[in-house]
Amino acid sequence: MFYVFFGLFLIWANKNLGFLFLGFALLWYLIYPKYSKWYHKKHFEKHIKENHKNRVNKPVEIEFLEDHFTSKDAASESTTKTSELDELIEVNAYFYIKLISGLSFIIPKDAVIDKEDFKNKIINNYDVKYTNEVNYKWQ
Repeated sequence: MFYVFFGLFLIWANKNLGFLFLGFALLWYLIYPKYSKWYHKKHFEKHIKENHKNRVNKPVEIEFLEDHFTSKDAASESTTKTSELDELIEVNAYFYIKLISGLSFIIPKDAVIDKEDFKNKIINNYDVKYTNEVNYKWQ
C-alpha cells in the first residue's frame, strides 16, 4: 500500500518517475507471489534432502499395544505412551497420527491391510479425535 501512495505522490511531483514507480509496483505485485512460492518450495525440498535423507522413504514398523506403541526402523526403536495420542487425520492416501507434542506419524494407506479396522481401533481404543480430510487437495 505504501508503494501506491508513494507512486501517487511521485505522479503529482514528477509524472514520469511516478508512472515508472507504479509500473514497477504493479509488476512486483503480480510476479513476486509466484517467485516466492517457487523459491520456498525449492528451499524446503533442498532442506529435506540434506537433513532428512536418512529418514524419508525408509520402512518403519509400528506396533500398537494396550498402553503404548513402539516404532522401529533400521537405526532406532522408540516407545510412546498411548495417552500421548491426540488425533487421527485421514487424507486421500495417508493416515496422520498426531501426538500431543505436535509430532505426527505418517502412515501410507497402502501399508495398512484393513483401513477401516485400523481407523476404528485407533479412534475407539485410544480415545483420539478423528478428522476426515479425504477430499483435501494439495495446492
